[in-house]
Amino acid sequence: MVYVPEGAFYVGGTTGNEANKFHSGGFSTSSSYRITSENALTIANTSGNMFYTATNSNGGDQTGVLQATYPKGYNAFYSMKYEVSEGQWVAFFNSLTENQKTNLDVTDADHKNSDAVVSRNTIAWTGGTASATTTAPDRAVSYLDISDMNSYMDWTGLCPLTELEYEKACRGPILPKPGEFAWGSNNIASNDYNLVNSGFLSERITNPEVNTGNAMYSITNGVLSGPLRNGIFAASAINNNREETGGSYYGIMELSGNLYERVVTVGTAQGRNFTGLHGNGIISSTTGNGTVSNWPNNTTGDGYSFRGGSWLNGADFIRVSDRFDGASLIAGGNNRLGFRAARTAP
Repeated sequence: MVYVPEGAFYVGGTTGNEANKFHSGGFSTSSSYRITSENALTIANTSGNMFYTATNSNGGDQTGVLQATYPKGYNAFYSMKYEVSEGQWVAFFNSLTENQKTNLDVTDADHKNSDAVVSRNTIAWTGGTASATTTAPDRAVSYLDISDMNSYMDWTGLCPLTELEYEKACRGPILPKPGEFAWGSNNIASNDYNLVNSGFLSERITNPEVNTGNAMYSITNGVLSGPLRNGIFAASAINNNREETGGSYYGIMELSGNLYERVVTVGTAQGRNFTGLHGNGIISSTTGNGTVSNWPNNTTGDGYSFRGGSWLNGADFIRVSDRFDGASLIAGGNNRLGFRAARTAP
């Protein structure tokens, strides 16, 4: 876990063309909004309030109030340094009962529909009392649906990040830059990556680009067609700086590209009802689903935002301020979706 300290920060704004981006209400869409407390925050296009553009219909309802209980990112919090890995998921899954496993099986028809490797997801489970396996335990895990990830976070005593916390985790207290990615600039690699030692802890890229941002997205994925292992750019970079490692202001990895981050939206009533409650380690004894109050809906996915893009998306989708799917309803899992968890600092 990475500690993100208490303090004011900015969301959205800039002269970039990010979809549905945040801005200061009543001002130009290029004016960033500064969050200075955890006090209630009104979403409205009037001076003093936070608002967001309506580039498409997926950004949200452009209304409502974020109560003081909704985590806005001003207070200190912890974020997982990496996206949840296949190894972490399998360790959780293998602790469940057979009935719980059946409901949360990433290999069934509602998930990747195979025990074979699909889009670099290597998890297999033959059913019954057998344990699930993975041949790439350090690779970011895809294909999990909303009920899967909510269950994992409840069981581990963690909670989802909000989309405001996501932007702070990326850029820290620094003013936003036009079109920036999680590493703090709009520079990005543009050649296919070559991979060695696939699936191993030593998996790395042999041709990372120099003096620019490295990320797994549509232009660099070549024939890989799936996510890479967590932290691969830090291990592969020629120079240990934010751009070449792809690290955020706080050193959190792969917040742009690899797999989408699922974070709590401000764009629906379900999302705005989130109060930051942590999981308590107790999940449904029958389904294995999470049971925490006011989290995004297990069945519909209402309450989640999809930020940071994936290995399959173009550069526009992986920019920090982009909210193309700021309030989309995507309940199921697919080969582009991952997640990481958080916890409020004491």
